[in-house]
Amino acid sequence: MSAPKTKRRSAERAATTPERPRRLMHSTYFRLIDRSQTSCEAYIAACTRYLSTSKGIAGFWVGQLGEDFRRPVNDLGFDVAMHIELESYEAWLAYNDDPDHERFVQAVGDLAESRRVFDFYLEE
Repeated sequence: MSAPKTKRRSAERAATTPERPRRLMHSTYFRLIDRSQTSCEAYIAACTRYLSTSKGIAGFWVGQLGEDFRRPVNDLGFDVAMHIELESYEAWLAYNDDPDHERFVQAVGDLAESRRVFDFYLEE
């Protein structure tokens, strides 16, 4: 018995389609020394200014911890969260070496008490 047409077509496409690079997510959670609204807004602006334009970025999101999120399961140990979707591992390397990334570190390096970084591949 032969495979159904849809499965056969999918297998044929997979055999002839070059493999796409694996996309990944770079997520960083910042806990600021000055946790005021003004400080959070300035930090968000710096993230956007320095970190949103690197080649290979497929998506960029940044925001402040919401006061609404006070459940026992929520991690409240941050003030600003940033998520960058990158097109490939090579784009991640380029992002880390981008001069604007270093400018960001220089501009805000002493404003954060801590940062937690999570990098992971996205499932298609």
